[in-house]
Amino acid sequence: PIFFPWADGRSSISAGWERQESALLSTGVDDARPIRPIRDGDMWSTTASLRPRLPGLLGARVTGRLDAEGGILDGDGYVRWLFGVELDGGRLGSPWGWEAEVGGALAAGTLPPQRLVLLGGRRTVPGYTFRGWGGDQAFFAKLLGSRRVIGRWLNLRAFATVGTVGITPVSAGAAELFGASASGGLRPSLGTGIGVVNDFLRVDVARGLNDGVWEWMVSFNKDLWPMM
Repeated sequence: PIFFPWADGRSSISAGWERQESALLSTGVDDARPIRPIRDGDMWSTTASLRPRLPGLLGARVTGRLDAEGGILDGDGYVRWLFGVELDGGRLGSPWGWEAEVGGALAAGTLPPQRLVLLGGRRTVPGYTFRGWGGDQAFFAKLLGSRRVIGRWLNLRAFATVGTVGITPVSAGAAELFGASASGGLRPSLGTGIGVVNDFLRVDVARGLNDGVWEWMVSFNKDLWPMM
């Protein structure tokens, strides 16, 4: 990786080549998640992943993300930009905490199905079909508040999310092949849950408010993800 003086150690530039082919589902499980088709071919790509150091805001730790990717698949070129900002307002010794996240994506060129921007379900907009929407324009936001109720052993959590995905000629062909659709406007959801042992383990339930479903989620604190 190449070091950027205004970014942290996870920022890098990479390039690669891949031979990509659609896979077939071989399991006999009835409710297995379907494998969607992609465009077969040789893909050349270059990706720059930047994690800039951002100043704190409202007493929160702020983390930025910007990924820029350009590629060619059998003569068709594309560019994708993905961005995100996370705020962590947890204060040491305080019974209250809050988190916020904003993210989005934009693409140009001829986007292949395997590079569609996907939203829906856990980690994006819970309470809807997992990655049920796909396109070349996307935005999502999340706001979460928490309160300690039994020292470091138990936290109560409540959160709200919203997301949207759009399809333009950039991704229309890819979305049709992949079986993805636009979100049809903003899709909100609400959820609540608990965190145990310093929020190490989290158990949440969410409901999509616009033709959504109930979704249960078990996860670990995101600060631990780099170690897993």
